[in-house]
Amino acid sequence: MKKVNCLICNKELEFDYEDIFEKESYYIPGILDGVVCESLGNYGSSVFDPIDEDEILQFYICDECIVKKADKIHYFRVYRTSTTHIKKKATFKEHLSTESNFSEDA
Repeated sequence: MKKVNCLICNKELEFDYEDIFEKESYYIPGILDGVVCESLGNYGSSVFDPIDEDEILQFYICDECIVKKADKIHYFRVYRTSTTHIKKKATFKEHLSTESNFSEDA
């Protein structure tokens, strides 16, 4: 299995299948015990602000670090229709502690 490291703690993470880097088409890989994060850049960044839309940064964060840093992570519930609407916003820590705050009725 190919492995990558958590951006925060450097813990080794495994992909959920072997040939992730062999694929020619763009695909978001799955990793075990963590999440895949992507950025299209940011206007104003002096490090990564690509003009073309065909460049991304991809990095990985282990589940343990997500829980440890949950109060610093923004959580959104996004509803996609003909336009995109952001229904709720909280920290991920708040989301973990009370998912009922993000019900459809709120």
